[in-house]
Amino acid sequence: MNKTTVYIDIEDDITAIIEKVKAAEEPIVALVPPKKSVVLQSAINLKLLRKAAKDNAKKFVLISSDPALLPLAGSLKIHVARNLNSLPAIPDAPAETADTEVQLSEDLEAEELQELPVGILDKSVASGTEADTSAQPPKAASAKPKKILGGKLGKKLAIPNFDRFPPN
Repeated sequence: MNKTTVYIDIEDDITAIIEKVKAAEEPIVALVPPKKSVVLQSAINLKLLRKAAKDNAKKFVLISSDPALLPLAGSLKIHVARNLNSLPAIPDAPAETADTEVQLSEDLEAEELQELPVGILDKSVASGTEADTSAQPPKAASAKPKKILGGKLGKKLAIPNFDRFPPN
């Protein structure tokens, strides 16, 4: 089966690449991006390209050995070949990093729960652990101020008076 080879210019954006794939005569398109191509290092751009190829009954293969592009193509199940004569394959997807979740235990106090990020609390509800869903007002701030980005919670912020500004 024949293939059409499309060389991508460094200034091509995703729409120009999609148009080149649509205009290809053969059903298999070999896309050759330039080194350090930024346009194909976006998951959204690769998904747009995959959808356009599917809509036009084409299959495309990326011809690249770029270490930044290979894991992305692997996670999206896009075929990649090292050169125009080698067999295309789907590269390995990047290994998923283990979530470093904070394990919530029943003995955590309410003050400790207020210091945890919201995402951690949301994961505990979704995972089925029992969480207090009653509507209780938050506790008053403790006597000692907590440091946030080098400042203190008790510090007053200057709010500008917009009535003093001249009208335009």
